[in-house]
This record gives sequence, structure tokens and C-alpha cells, in this order.
Amino acid sequence: MEEKEEWLIEKDFTHSQERELTIAVPKKQEKLQMYLELNEQNTEKNQKEQAGAEADTDILELSDPLWLKVEQEATKKATKKLVTEDSEGNQTTEAEGSFSLYSEQNSFSKAVDLPALANARNLARTNSYTNKEPSYKTDNGKYPQYSWQPIGQTNVINHQGGKDNTAANVWDGLQSWNTSTDNYTNSYIYYGVGGKEKGDIALRKYATETTKKDEFNVKLNVRGDSLTRPGVDVMFVLDNSASMTFTQPEYKIGGRLRKDVSVDSLSHLITQFKNNVPDNGYLRIGSVVFGTNVISTSNLSSRYSDWDQLVTNYRNASTQNHQTYTQGGLIEAQKRLLADNNGRRKFLFLLTDGAPNRSKDPLAGKRDTAIFPSKVRITQYKPLSSGQTDGNAGVTLGSNGATSLYVLYNGLEPPAVDRRFRITNIEDPGNVNNRLLIESHLDMANSQAADLRDKGIEIQAIAMGAYGGAGEFHSAEVLVKGLYKMTTQRANTTGNSEKDYYFYQAQNLTDFEKSFREWFESTLMTVEQGVIEDPLGDMVELVGTPVVSDISLRNRLGTKAIDADKMARVDSSDPRKIKVTNINLYGNQEIEINYKIRLKTEASSFTSGSWYPANGKTVLHSMPNRTEDKLDFGVPSVRAFNEDFVIPVKKVWSDDENNRWKMRREITAVLQRKDGT
Repeated sequence: MEEKEEWLIEKDFTHSQERELTIAVPKKQEKLQMYLELNEQNTEKNQKEQAGAEADTDILELSDPLWLKVEQEATKKATKKLVTEDSEGNQTTEAEGSFSLYSEQNSFSKAVDLPALANARNLARTNSYTNKEPSYKTDNGKYPQYSWQPIGQTNVINHQGGKDNTAANVWDGLQSWNTSTDNYTNSYIYYGVGGKEKGDIALRKYATETTKKDEFNVKLNVRGDSLTRPGVDVMFVLDNSASMTFTQPEYKIGGRLRKDVSVDSLSHLITQFKNNVPDNGYLRIGSVVFGTNVISTSNLSSRYSDWDQLVTNYRNASTQNHQTYTQGGLIEAQKRLLADNNGRRKFLFLLTDGAPNRSKDPLAGKRDTAIFPSKVRITQYKPLSSGQTDGNAGVTLGSNGATSLYVLYNGLEPPAVDRRFRITNIEDPGNVNNRLLIESHLDMANSQAADLRDKGIEIQAIAMGAYGGAGEFHSAEVLVKGLYKMTTQRANTTGNSEKDYYFYQAQNLTDFEKSFREWFESTLMTVEQGVIEDPLGDMVELVGTPVVSDISLRNRLGTKAIDADKMARVDSSDPRKIKVTNINLYGNQEIEINYKIRLKTEASSFTSGSWYPANGKTVLHSMPNRTEDKLDFGVPSVRAFNEDFVIPVKKVWSDDENNRWKMRREITAVLQRKDGT
């Protein structure tokens, strides 16, 4: 990115790339208004060819500013000091901090609707929640400003609960309650409140006294619900190619036809949705069945009867002579998922038994390293002829059933036939020597998938093998990579292997069942592979080992215990931090973490009666594979009193001389502790 005439210019822009801007601000400045304008501009060569056309277009059309807020707590290593001079020659020190424009974890008051803004061109993925940040007082140590205490306990003080859709200074107002019995109602902070009174996620953290004056119990609760607001739309894109009913043993799963296993698994998944999702419109499901063409479509619907019908449509669709037009299935799913801009979370679940061997006929594109395998992003296709639709516009491009356009001997062709071709480079359209090589049907399918992802649609896929046809040049590894590169990469991953993507290979019935369960849970969960970061306070130490428990059937809200492989785990690698990983919750499932701390009353810096935080900033990363959400817990404070005692000291002079003028005016009495108690 370079600066030109007060603009930041990105010459190699793609929708899939991310950029981070660092803004230097005065140290005392904590809030900024940012007016944002994002323009598209043709290359100089295009501008000359399109004389008279408007070169720049404000594609965001924002009239209101974004509010930005610098993080309050920055590490010394992350903060740079900049010394500048003002107009009068006075030096000022500035702190340089960085933040993501669309991250609600680092930006704080939404002057515009960020989800709608992101959908404008999907420049970044917004967070799901607005953090409800607790506040603390520092007049006698540090303790919660909006607080409650257990009945009969005065040496612990906890933060009140609240809701994320209220003002920063609005909390629940509850100041005391009985902690001696189970209570799964009071003092939770609710995130995602809106259509649901209790929100999508509920967090609570509090301390209680023990029989020892310097030891305290700390308890954390995390509860999940089903579906994030304002709801979820799911399109199933279902492969119905001929290979789904091949009868050779290598094409079967557990001795059954792939098509039969797929239909039964889809039916079971739909039944799970009906059993776990209230009929309130929060979940809408549709489908596309594809082969050589798009065979059938089912529009998004929240009606159970429509869900049953899409299973029937898939079961009844004939596979005879059908090839694999994956791109057509993606296009039809995209149309339905984006038919309305309702802010709902969008999923596309692709079920296929092989790589594509039919595509639309491409005409032009541009270089994009994110597209596999040719690194070409298709931007223009051959116009549809009379009677053609996107659903039946797929052609083989001479590949004879293979995915690669470099076709090996298959009994019908010479030993190798090169069907690869070149298309116009829209970034250099007049240069015939800079045309772009198209090598594979994967290029078109991956370009289409990138278009969907850029529009905020999350793509997951289950692959049953990687059948590419008799003349396939691509290796099985290349075919698999071409499939997983269609899917959404998991957040916070930097690798390029299939485990870094929402991609599952199903080679047996166990794999298949596990993959469909992952689909089910990723749709419903409001906490998925979540992580709690809970550092100890400076003046406390951990006593014993933290314990995490499943209380889903004790909180009087949940109906299903957490599966063993989805149960949260304590990471004890850092003795100064309580870390809990693998938190997976839906349907009012809840975990509880218990541990004990000791206040270091023997420390030289300890002050009797002063409040000390039990912990540092405590957060839940609710979906680290999908979002940057970091949701705050309230942090309790504890205190202890040292008992005062008096040891009288009497001066008795014993001296033969009666000379008071030579006697010392002051003496020092020293109390020393010998070995022992």
C-alpha cells in the first residue's frame, strides 16, 4: 500500500486479502472519530480506454463517522513512543497503538451498523458481540464499581451482572445474594441480548470467603445458547453425480452406496435440527442438488415440512450420467443466501464425492494468489445463450470427465491432450503476452467460492474421496487441496493444510457421522472451541488445581449434557494463569470452573484492609476459529486484615553516676523472631 495525493493506494487489491493500519495518536487521546471513504479506481490503461467514464466510486457511502477507541491496557513492548513538536515548538509524546477497524473488541461505539458496512463489500468480518466492559474503583486498592457481596461476607466484593445492549454504566443493581446454595440466575453478564432476553452467551465470575481469612474460592460460569442472533441461514449443496451410486467396493462407505449414506445422514441432521431448534424462524434451511446441471433447489425456509421435502428431493434425484458441476451449485446457493440482506449468519455446506469436471466458460480474470491451482480469479464468463441459465451453463471445456484440463490417455484421446487455455487479464487487457492460463475446473469453482466468502458466507465441505475421472492428471492430493481451498479458513490459523479449513474427509461411516455432527454443532453453537484466559492478580497465588465441571443438567435450563470430546479442559501449563480450552456450548449447556486463591498477606507491599483484584483482565474467546470476540468477565476483589497488637516497653536506667545530661534521650526496641513458631 502506498500514499499518493493523500490517498492510500492498494494496487494488488483482492477481496480475500486483509490490511492493518496503524494510527499514531497523542497519549491522552483515547477516542477518535474516523470518516472513511473507500474508492474503486481503474488502472491508468483502463481509464484511457474508458474515456469519459467515472474513475472513482465511493462504494461505502458513509455519511457518519466510525468511533475508534485505543486499548486501555497496552504492553510496554507493544507501545512505541513518538516525540513530535507542535506549532509552537513544544515537544509532545505520542503513543502508537494499532487496532482493527471492524473489530468490536478494539472499537467500541458503533456510529454505523458495522455488519451492514461489512456486507457492503465484505472488507472484514465483524465481531458477533459488543463487549460489556466492567469498571473498577481505586480509592482503597482496586475493586468493582458496580458490586455485590455474598450475604454475611465482607472481605470479597464481586462485579454485578448486566446485558450487552445497555449503556456502559447500566448493570443489574443486585447488591447481595446467598451463595451457600446453587444459584444459576444472579449476576451473569449476558452477551447477544436482543431477540432473546438471556442472549447467546452468559458469563459470571465471583469470589467467596473460606474458613481461612487469607484464602478465597473463585467460581466462573459460561453458558451457551442455540443460534446467534438474528439467526442462521444454511444452504446444503449436494453432489448427485453418477459416482455417488458407483457399486464398486472402493466407492462405497461401510458397504453402502455413497448416495444412500448421504441421504440418511442429511435426514438425521434435519431431525437433530428439528429436535434442538425452536420453531421461531431463527434457523432457515435450503438446498441445491447438482450433477451435470442444477437438478433441484429448495428455497430457505424455517418450516419443518420444507426441511423434510429437501431430503426427499435429494433422495429421488437420479444420478444417471451426471457429471460434477460444483460451480453451478455454488451459484444457486449464493443467490438464495444473498436474496435479502438481513444480517443473519450465512452457511454453505457442500457435500461432494469428487472434484468438479464441468464449469462455466471463462473469458477474463486477474491474478490472485489465493485461487488454487492457477492463481487466477475469474471475473467474467461467456454470456448465457437463449434458454441457458447459470444452473445449466456448465461445460466440460474438453476435459472428458477430468478435473484437470491437461488430460491423460483414457482410451479415446492420444497419450496426453492439452485442453488448457488462456483468458484476458483485466489488469492488462491489451497485452496478448500477459493472458492468464486456466489449468483446471478447480479454477472456476474456487473463484466462485471466493466470491461467496467475500460476501460473508461461510463455506464448509465434506468430501467422500477425490474421484477425478479416467483421464485425470491432477494427483489425489491436488484434488483434495482444490476442494478444501473452496472452504473458509479457520480464524487464527496461518497454515495451508486441510486442518486449517472447515473441510472434512469422510472415508468411512465413523468419519461421515462425525463430519455431519460438526456441521450440526457449528450451526447451533454460540461457544465453539472457546478459550478462557484468567491470569492471577499480582497479590494472590493459586492454591491447588482448578476444576471444570459440566452443570448443564443442574442449571435447570439445559437438556443435554456436554459430550465427552466436547468437554472443556484446564490447561495448567502456566502457574500464574487459569486457562480453559475446548469450550463447546449450545442449548443452555453450561460449565463451571472452581479454584482457590490465597492473598499474600506476608508480602511487604500488603496493606491491611485494602482491596486486591483476584485476577487480571479475564476474557472468553467465544469462537476463536471464527471471530475475534473477547468477552469480559467481571473480576472480583478480596481483602484481609492483620490484627494489631501492642508490646509495652519500659526504660529502666541503671547507672552509678547521677548524670542525667549524659543519658541517651531515645532508645530503639527491636522485636526479633527466633526459629520456630
